[in-house]
Formats: sequence, structure tokens, C-alpha cells
Amino acid sequence: MKTRTIVWTIVGILVVAAIIFTIIARRGAAVLEGKRTMTEEDYRDYKMREEKRLAKFEERYQRRAGSISNPTEAEKAKMDEVTTKIAQLKTYLAEYEGLTTDEARKEWYEKCRTTEKEMKKAFRELFRMGEEEGEE
Repeated sequence: MKTRTIVWTIVGILVVAAIIFTIIARRGAAVLEGKRTMTEEDYRDYKMREEKRLAKFEERYQRRAGSISNPTEAEKAKMDEVTTKIAQLKTYLAEYEGLTTDEARKEWYEKCRTTEKEMKKAFRELFRMGEEEGEE
């Protein structure tokens, strides 16, 4: 009877050790692989996706901006900021065709991502302002 308990305890410990080993091995493999570098095709695909997302975002922004009847100065400033970021992102997307080196594409990609994040942040802040005023 005691032998079965000891055998099953050992089997259980081995199973737990195997599970831990596989989890650690997978994490280690991900670290060793590193970040995959983007190819020219990846950048081109990003540009096409971003153009579609920007068009949808612009439509959404126009609808939401139209719902603000009397914008305050702060809301006007945020609206101008969003409009500026949209124009800036369009400019960056148009610049893609002139890029020839990987380094230039990486820089372009980072500028686009940063501008998109800033644009969305300004958009959220703008409509949080409107919600706060509606609550008062």
C-alpha cells in the first residue's frame, strides 16, 4: 500500500516538473527567436491597412464632431489637434512611396504609429470632455 503512494507521488512530481519544463522552454524559445524584422511587403501592407483605418476613423470623427453643437474653447482646441493629426498621418502615408531604405521605413513606421496613438488619444480626450460637461 505504501509503495503505491510513493510511486504515485513520484509520478505526480515528474508530471509537474514536465509541465514546468515545457512552459519555461516555450518562453525561452520566444526570447531566443527575438522580434521578427519587417519586410518591405509588411510595411506596404501596414500602409494599406492604415489608410483604411484612417478613412474609418475620419468618418467616425466627423460624425462625433457633428454631434457637438456648441464646442467650448478646450473642445475646439482638441478638435483642431485631431484634425491636425489626421492630416499629418495622411502626409506620412503619402511619403511611403519615396522610401528606399529599411532604416527610412522603420523611421516612417514609428512616426505613423506615434501619430496614430496621439490622434486616438486626442479623440478620446475630446469626447471625455463632452461627457463630463453633460454630467454637470
